[in-house]
Amino acid sequence: MILDLTWTGWGRCRQLSESTGIPYIRADVTIGGFVQVVDAYLTERKGTDAALIFQNEEGTYECTVMC
Repeated sequence: MILDLTWTGWGRCRQLSESTGIPYIRADVTIGGFVQVVDAYLTERKGTDAALIFQNEEGTYECTVMC
């Protein structure tokens, strides 16, 4: 089994796993999924302003890189 914890996924590794039959699992350990859900929700509700409050600077950095 291949467990991919990279930031954006590793396409070449995924292709290799598909061709060899080795299971490939991509796990997102960043806040990216949360940010995408909040974005979709605000878009659906026609929201124009939002504030994200983080416990520490690390969360702020991840959001600025992903947003």
